[in-house]
Amino acid sequence: MNGSRSPEVSPGIVSASRRTDLPAFYAPWLFRRLEAGFAFAVNPFNPHQVSRIDLSPEAVTCLVLWTRNPGPLLARLPWLEARGYRFLVQATHLGYPRELEPRLLPPHRALGLLRTLGDRLGPDRTLWRYDPVLLSHATDPSWHRRRFSALCAALAGRVGGVTLSFLDRYPRTERRLRALRGTSLEPWCPERAEEARGPLARDLGEIAAGFGLEARSCAETGLEPWGILPGACIDGERIARLWGVPVPRGRDRNQRPGCRCAPSRDLGAYDTCPGGCAYCYALSSPERALGRFARGEAGKEGEERFAQEKGREGQKETR
Repeated sequence: MNGSRSPEVSPGIVSASRRTDLPAFYAPWLFRRLEAGFAFAVNPFNPHQVSRIDLSPEAVTCLVLWTRNPGPLLARLPWLEARGYRFLVQATHLGYPRELEPRLLPPHRALGLLRTLGDRLGPDRTLWRYDPVLLSHATDPSWHRRRFSALCAALAGRVGGVTLSFLDRYPRTERRLRALRGTSLEPWCPERAEEARGPLARDLGEIAAGFGLEARSCAETGLEPWGILPGACIDGERIARLWGVPVPRGRDRNQRPGCRCAPSRDLGAYDTCPGGCAYCYALSSPERALGRFARGEAGKEGEERFAQEKGREGQKETR
């Protein structure tokens, strides 16, 4: 493989996943890999580079599960506990109109599952993301204040704070966002959104504090004067405090500028989440993602490529 196949990696923190919603849509695959004790991951910037990730409980410092639907996790929590995994959940919940989140659970169902998760795991391991804040005529600052206040009331005591970030206009999201032009959900222009960002962040932080929740930002700059300090979604200090395990210092340099997350290894693949959210940075083609979901390709493509390359090596050795 010309150096593209790495030896088995002892991962430290495993992120499952920033690239796709593994718990919601690929839970059977994820838990088969955990039971097997390893998974293959493709470098998204070099598809020929495949790593075998050690997923044994002894090798995994912490398993960070990112999801919009914690339902498939609930029945599997006892299995994770019995195997000795240290884990926490980053659960995103916004409750936007269906046009922005076409294939997610209805908001009331997703919120109910998040409340149940918080009751089961406790607030130290149930972390809430209100991310991204998309400003439009239908979801203006007043809408966000009302929605956020209702969610804080429902989740207080069940989640360990809230992470905020505002919409970033990634090139891969532009086609989906352009489809909203002329509707009440068309995102505000960058200048108008920027003008509203600080005051709204201040208000959301004050609302959260009123319910005993601390609001932190995710890869945002300039919100400190508005009372929102920068946070780390994969928080090494939290992990070290909860389990008394060593966590590497410094930020994960494979993430975007401004990200303060501790270093981790991501499972899964981009363009595999069928949720179809209009603002999702991990999705360039909803049609492609739906096809890949039907074929179960969140992590399968890494295993297949690894096996194919290994087979080619074996053929060379027998010649």
